[in-house]
Amino acid sequence: MAYDPERMFILRGADHQHFSDQIAEPGPCPPAKAHLLTRGLSLAHLDSVLRGEAPAREFIATGTAAALRERGVDADEYRTTYPLGGFPDAAAPGEAANSAQEKGARRRRSEMLGWIGRVLAAGALASCAAATTPQPAPTLVPLRFAGPVANLVLPVTELPTGTRITTEGRLTTGDLDAAQSPTAPGAYEALLIQHDFIAAYFRTFGVQKSGGKSTDVECIVLLFADKPGLRDLVSVQGDAMLAYGYRPISMRQTIGDASRAVSLNGTMKDASGRDVTVTSVRIMYALANLVVQISIQDDPKNVDPLDAIDLANRELQYLQRAAPLASPR
Repeated sequence: MAYDPERMFILRGADHQHFSDQIAEPGPCPPAKAHLLTRGLSLAHLDSVLRGEAPAREFIATGTAAALRERGVDADEYRTTYPLGGFPDAAAPGEAANSAQEKGARRRRSEMLGWIGRVLAAGALASCAAATTPQPAPTLVPLRFAGPVANLVLPVTELPTGTRITTEGRLTTGDLDAAQSPTAPGAYEALLIQHDFIAAYFRTFGVQKSGGKSTDVECIVLLFADKPGLRDLVSVQGDAMLAYGYRPISMRQTIGDASRAVSLNGTMKDASGRDVTVTSVRIMYALANLVVQISIQDDPKNVDPLDAIDLANRELQYLQRAAPLASPR
């Protein structure tokens, strides 16, 4: 299963056999073209997500359909929609750019074309028989994220038009402890220190919804020296929130390396001192040496857990394709 945003490509003239190694009845779609599509896009996805290669990310984002058509593969991308309104449109063709931008674009284009050639050559030269022969497992470079931690938090440009940043800033272990463990002061702070906490940063967004309403959603990223034990950290914190009165939410997926989602209905004081009913939704997940927390707290009629899940997946996709990575230890 692919995390949002999912990508779908349609290969014309193909049936389900065209995505197998042996194609008994190819019909109007030649087997070589089907293999070129499957191998090329698969390798592009793996190089983009697992290796974090910038040319692969750019190829996936902008160059796939055109590159396939140039090589006689009759395929197009099917565009999907997203719960919070979709990603921003790409810049219009022919948009003016200064000389520095043009040089950068030419360099990236050169890198991308070189990478495309490697992808398509790998797909064209590999034989169908090789798929049935045991192959040595590839060596995957583990992710390890580096600061500054503010660069690891989802930017507003990754969210729908009309979204604005309402507040942002760094967080200390004391700040996090006060927010996460109200019934056991110091417990969460000790847990963070135990796992070699480095830094944390939060960004809160005002997201426009239908009917002119808006809701605030918050993204917090915690950076650690290394990743051992962070799955357990998410699990321990999730259990603590359940003990506090939150109830579990089913997301029908695991986000990152491990994830938990919870919700709570309660009351709080508004600016005038009156009690108001609120619903709080929180999602936590571990990814390499990061822990990400997504939260929404608002009037129950204005809270949709899908908004929190969507933001969690957008942050995940941003980290996988765009965030800076350090060399693994």
